[in-house]
Amino acid sequence: MASKVHELLIKIAGKLDPRFERATKSASKGMKSLNNEARNARVFQTAARYVASLAAAYVSLRTVKESVEKAMEWQKGLASTATLTGDSVSAFTKKYEKDMRRLAVSTGISHKDINAGMNQIISTFGETPDTMGIFKVATKAARAVDALPDDVINMLGITMRNFGDISEETANKIMDMTFQTVNYGVTTVPELVASLGSCAPLFKGLSLSMEELFAATATLTGTTGNTSEVMTQLGSIVTSVVKPNKNMTQAFKKMGYSSAFAAFETLGLNGALQKLYKHVGKNKVAFQQMFGRKEAMTAVLPLVTTQAETFTTRIKDMKNSLGVTDKAF
Repeated sequence: MASKVHELLIKIAGKLDPRFERATKSASKGMKSLNNEARNARVFQTAARYVASLAAAYVSLRTVKESVEKAMEWQKGLASTATLTGDSVSAFTKKYEKDMRRLAVSTGISHKDINAGMNQIISTFGETPDTMGIFKVATKAARAVDALPDDVINMLGITMRNFGDISEETANKIMDMTFQTVNYGVTTVPELVASLGSCAPLFKGLSLSMEELFAATATLTGTTGNTSEVMTQLGSIVTSVVKPNKNMTQAFKKMGYSSAFAAFETLGLNGALQKLYKHVGKNKVAFQQMFGRKEAMTAVLPLVTTQAETFTTRIKDMKNSLGVTDKAF
């Protein structure tokens, strides 16, 4: 185009300055370069759209693949748990799947962990009319403390089996007292989950209540030791009663009980300790010596002296702890 313009100008004006001729040729090259760049830009835009389309397709396929894998994993988990009940997969799914999925949504716990937790519930307690109710309690508690349902179920298993009542009501009661213990003591749910199992059987063996176990833990943690140490101390107290020394045996017999075991079984932990302390005239040394073990002596004295009022109050708190888990959740 530039060369034609140049020729036309020559025809009109005669011979022009050579510099103008060079300028027009340079302009002509520039126009060609611009045309090439525009063409390249269109090609690049087309390629970019194509690459973006491929990327979107890849992401879509990957999402579908992950969804399929999760669905297969979910079904595999249901099938595995169904074998524990003796049900067919379809029968088990009909009974539990809807509630399990709802729990995953309401608690934010992954489907994988929900499946594992349900498996743990049935492995621990067998299938009962309260299976789903107990599992709901465990998942809510787990969500409240950012733990896995398995951990909470393990604690429920230890306490409910030892205190002889496997039901949704008892599960709620245990978790309510657990959160109450955290509120009043210096402890955490994970610490209680890890430690309660060492003491619950001993309390059950002496016919002591769950309320007193949790109340004593709330009272003593942060006073006589951490959660694990307090559990050791409480266990040592119970052992001292089950295998009493001569002084303890004689003291309870003078009070009209056939044995130390019978006294604690009748009066409970708080009542028996208070009665024994008064019997020795509130002589701290004589009282501690009846328990013999160092760990027991560390805990018994505060329970009848500096922490006596607190211990009594905490027992009442545990008996009135209904609904604490729901508030935490």
